[in-house]
Amino acid sequence: MFSLKKRRAFSLFFCFIILFSQIFSFQVSAKTVGELRNEIENYRKELSRLEQDQAEQSQYQATLSKQIAALYQQIQAFDSQIGELNAQISEKQSAIDKLNERISEYESQIDKMKENIDTLELSKKATEDQLRERMKENYLSEQSGALNVLLSSEDFGDFISNVFYLQKIAEFDKKLTDQLNMQIEEINKEKAKVEDVVAKINKDKNIITNSLNEVQRKVDELNAAKGSQKAASDELAQQLKNSTRQSDNIEQAKKRVQIAQARAQCELEDATDTIISLQSRNRGRFRGPIDAGGYLYPVASPHHFIRGYNPSTPHYGVDIGAPEGTPIFASRGGVVIASRFGVRGDGLGGYGNVVVIDHGDGYSTLYGHMIRRNVCVGEVVNRGQCIGFVGNTGESMCNHCHFEVRRNGRPMRTPFG
Repeated sequence: MFSLKKRRAFSLFFCFIILFSQIFSFQVSAKTVGELRNEIENYRKELSRLEQDQAEQSQYQATLSKQIAALYQQIQAFDSQIGELNAQISEKQSAIDKLNERISEYESQIDKMKENIDTLELSKKATEDQLRERMKENYLSEQSGALNVLLSSEDFGDFISNVFYLQKIAEFDKKLTDQLNMQIEEINKEKAKVEDVVAKINKDKNIITNSLNEVQRKVDELNAAKGSQKAASDELAQQLKNSTRQSDNIEQAKKRVQIAQARAQCELEDATDTIISLQSRNRGRFRGPIDAGGYLYPVASPHHFIRGYNPSTPHYGVDIGAPEGTPIFASRGGVVIASRFGVRGDGLGGYGNVVVIDHGDGYSTLYGHMIRRNVCVGEVVNRGQCIGFVGNTGESMCNHCHFEVRRNGRPMRTPFG
């Protein structure tokens, strides 16, 4: 791309140089036909270079667009995968939340079981204490040895293991103690079951949590890859924007070159070669200027200008507005070297009914867009003689007389504006 940019910069610079030199040349001196043809050829070459640059930019932009489209598809694929994984994350998180609710419920049950066990343990201890107290009272009158045995027992189990004293325990109290032990044992069993369920739920929860973490890791990887693709896409989009701007610059340069080429072509084709040729043929017939006087206003009465001389348009003369049929006079005396209907491409392009008068000193005058011509080729006319009538023929938008003064075929600023 460096060579393309370098060539494009050179082409644009070359184009500007040509345009400025073209403008400057209008101010300094008129170009020869050969110079104009060389200039037009240079414009043609420059346009060819610009079109090649434009084609390369278009191809480059098409490549960038394809790459951006491919990246966009990849980003969409990442978004789709991320969406699916996020759905899995939501599903797994929902399952974890439900498991947490179940764990909370079971832990609440375990807490209640612990409370019940504690209550039963307290009740059991109170019953045992009552039995001890009652046994003390019942056997105070017994032998001191038996009382000493009762009082020296380390715990209640040791106490009731003693066959002697076991017989003394009331049946009701024994059943109550056994019932409490059974309740405690059953609660402990249920508690163990619930704890097993909680352990299993926690195991399932850990499995889902690990799976959730794995899915989240994949989402993070996809987001990182998506970010990388997005950065690459943004970079390509910026390159596409810069290339598009270059294409716009090239297009503007092409338009400037085309305008300059068209001006040069108009300047070359606008009666220059024809008038030079006609003046050359007429040169041997008369010596010196036929009319050395000044220029006469060519329209019969003072009418307004439509537009004046402007070589940058190019418009090499003045348009004098007047009603159709208004007489047109020869501005200077001379020989009619052209009197015909000019169309683009015949040397007097676009002038319609046109008359050209050679004044014998290198100067000539041109009168265009007449409704009717009043002189013939070869006719000698005097200053102020009617040579035709105002019209709207050829490339014209309204009734007027297009008047030019030329020197050696080249257009000059007229004496009238």
